[in-house]
Amino acid sequence: MMEPSADMGIVGRAISHIFAGMDDLRSSGWEFSASLELVEIYNETLRDLLAPVGSTDKIDLRLDSEGKVAVVNSCIHEVTNDQEAWSLLREAMTRRSTKSTKMNDRSSRSHCVITFRYVLPCTGFVNLLDQTHTTPNDAPFSLIASDLTESIH
Repeated sequence: MMEPSADMGIVGRAISHIFAGMDDLRSSGWEFSASLELVEIYNETLRDLLAPVGSTDKIDLRLDSEGKVAVVNSCIHEVTNDQEAWSLLREAMTRRSTKSTKMNDRSSRSHCVITFRYVLPCTGFVNLLDQTHTTPNDAPFSLIASDLTESIH
């Protein structure tokens, strides 16, 4: 995992922080999937910053079935760690529309929308037991387990 640094900016720190949390949960058995989508808005036109070079696919904004704004026809790349995410971010940033100014030789001429999605396909279980008799608080677990086993059979 990439260590956060002061020059990473908010995007870099956020991605490192999210992956650090995901790594912690993975060690507890959680499974995740994560992806990145980078879209530039330049002169009121959308452009996919991760589309294959020479791609002519037009991307657009639409409302999805839940009424949320969605980008249609953009490339969504799966990432498994912050290094992969950073590689895609660096690639996308080289494709942004820039122009030299007196103050900045690579001034951005666009807005960049970075969408980081993560999905947690998890299932939780709550087991409730209506115990018909009480067991002393100091009874060993094996005693309780044997009582449960007998009641099931």
